[in-house]
Amino acid sequence: MRMAVSPGSFKTMAVYVVKTEELTAKNIEAMCAVLPGSRQDCAARLAKPVKRVESVAAAYLAFFSLVCGDIDDCIVYPSLESLLEMQEEAAKLASKIGWHVGEYGKPFPQGVDVNGKFFYVSISHSGGLVVAAVAENPVGVDVQQNPALSKHQMLRIASKFHASEQEHLNSLPESQLSAEFCRLWVCKESVMKLCGKGLSLPISSFRIVGDSCMLDGNPIRLTVHPLQD
Repeated sequence: MRMAVSPGSFKTMAVYVVKTEELTAKNIEAMCAVLPGSRQDCAARLAKPVKRVESVAAAYLAFFSLVCGDIDDCIVYPSLESLLEMQEEAAKLASKIGWHVGEYGKPFPQGVDVNGKFFYVSISHSGGLVVAAVAENPVGVDVQQNPALSKHQMLRIASKFHASEQEHLNSLPESQLSAEFCRLWVCKESVMKLCGKGLSLPISSFRIVGDSCMLDGNPIRLTVHPLQD
């Protein structure tokens, strides 16, 4: 499991991580009750129960992280107790600001004023992990499991990457391909979430180099973390 975060500049941020296996049905019900109706409806439309749980937990974690307002460079695994302790504050914020998304699904693309402080948030969920990144500047986060794909399938997908990334992946031994493909993919997803363009931004239009990339002439810092699933 890999997580990539793009803070968009060299400022600090905090990332909150929750494992859905630690949440009971009652916990999810309580979290769902906090969410604005439009976000509840969005989760309810998902066909798979596991995806509905992840969707509810991710949206709740967005409000939780905004209420916490702690942007020290850190990864936080909040306890279930601390998550639910903030339920009232999260509900007040959710009632005040609703659930606004941009054209391509980015939550609160213009940022959120929380008690006089301005924050941006990004969320992702995959394989039972839910993450929310919060910062004082635009931010993008993505989490993915190493893909259960063949070499041929990964390289076929990577054919849409930047030419130099394709060359890099083609040069790797098969034993390293899955992890590196996943690293590049989560980095690209986090950049697309950062700029709010989603998959409308061609993934061949920018190149991941180490812990950064250039987008529209601007440097973007990337941080990749292995996570326990």
